[in-house]
Amino acid sequence: MLNTKEQIANQVIKLSKTNLFDNKRTRNNVEARALLSYILFKFKHMRVTEIARFFHQYNKKMNHATIIYYIKNFNIYQTYNSKLCDWLDAITMNLREKDIESKKIFIRSKIELLNDKNINSVLRLVKKLAKKQILEQIERYEKQIQDFT
Repeated sequence: MLNTKEQIANQVIKLSKTNLFDNKRTRNNVEARALLSYILFKFKHMRVTEIARFFHQYNKKMNHATIIYYIKNFNIYQTYNSKLCDWLDAITMNLREKDIESKKIFIRSKIELLNDKNINSVLRLVKKLAKKQILEQIERYEKQIQDFT
């Protein structure tokens, strides 16, 4: 399980086979840094200044504006590099703290990549799950009412 920002960075390095902290501006380096910045911001809830400081710790000069740029452009990078999607999945599925909000963020990011046919399939599934959850809640309330009487 990945818990610390260092563990996540090491995983990005391993998957991308690049050193995030090199002062290179190759596409692979930029996309790997964007992936790390996106994960730390969206899933670890770090501020952009904290992420920039993290890069500074490893001698990679970075400021908050660069981190914002990486985060804003990450979806564009995913569009042109399908490996980023795979790497994002691999890393986020191994994050230790999978709170509900992080799961929702993950699902939203995947929905953006779906085509119309798949969106309709997801919509049917969500409706079915919501209906099931509502019916289960009603059953629990009915049981509580019976217990009181």
